[in-house]
Amino acid sequence: MSLANDRLVDLALTEAERCGMLLVPGDKHMRQLLERRLAHAPGGTGINDHMSTVCPRHGMYARRAYWQKLSKTQRYIHLLRTMQGVNPQWVFCTQSAAVAHRLPVAHRFLTEVHIASRRARRSSAEKVVRHVVRDADVVVASNVRVTSLLRTGFDCARAFDFGHGLAICDALLRRLGWNPDQLVNAFQGIPGRHRQRRQAICAARHANALSESAGESMARAAMIELGFAVPELQVEVARPLEPNRTYRIDFCWTLQDGGRVFGEFDGNAKYEDPRLLKGRTAARVLADEQHRESQLTLLGAPMLRLSYRDIMDPARLTAILTSYGIPRTAAHAN
Repeated sequence: MSLANDRLVDLALTEAERCGMLLVPGDKHMRQLLERRLAHAPGGTGINDHMSTVCPRHGMYARRAYWQKLSKTQRYIHLLRTMQGVNPQWVFCTQSAAVAHRLPVAHRFLTEVHIASRRARRSSAEKVVRHVVRDADVVVASNVRVTSLLRTGFDCARAFDFGHGLAICDALLRRLGWNPDQLVNAFQGIPGRHRQRRQAICAARHANALSESAGESMARAAMIELGFAVPELQVEVARPLEPNRTYRIDFCWTLQDGGRVFGEFDGNAKYEDPRLLKGRTAARVLADEQHRESQLTLLGAPMLRLSYRDIMDPARLTAILTSYGIPRTAAHAN
């Protein structure tokens, strides 16, 4: 490839990156240049990792080095923006809109793009799912056209399982500054005969704005479904060695005898997300957690730690909660 062609491709890719999009070639010549870079793996071919490209979706390209640095959610938003550029009339809905609104969506829901349409249809070739969405407000989020925050939350809560739906509703309460009753009333007021409306309202009824992560929400949802007592969230307790300062605990149960059980959800984010690391290494975060827990043991409350593995296995979670004496009733989410 000539230096002039190299510069032409680099400028186009840089502009796409600046816009947070994939590059859609405007002509056959540009497509051929991109395909030429795509055909050569980095290393030993004269094309380094900075110059080589990837093609995440047919007809859409990105610089390999740039694409590899993006999270799965960031890649999905790039895809939405690119598809919006190709299809300006589209309105994204359900989980696609949720990602644009920065609501918590599990990666396993990001294999397809979801748009509002006059009739429901799934295109396996395009990996596009069309949903019938009537009378929905259209707003702009993450530079794409999407259904409103409330309607997006409602559609996700009725389509997802209870755990993922509760994570959406918890996030809605935080964003809107509402209480659960307000969210339930808002969901009930969305016009139309929607399938699984009851499921969305159930998630709204159990929502709690104090839940700080999707993992914490899903852990609480699993407890609710199994009939265990719902803990207090984000409880502050005085530090044993520094009484003028506090620690904040994800979960806290108060037992009938007055004793307490503290609980923490251990997701990967605290060891990987730069916003949560706050300049610390993962090893430093782990050391800080161990120091914190050693102080909390002085309060006489056992520390119950939960992981994704625990909350995804009902029998395992039941055994853990029971062993810590967490009360259980016959009540389930409804």
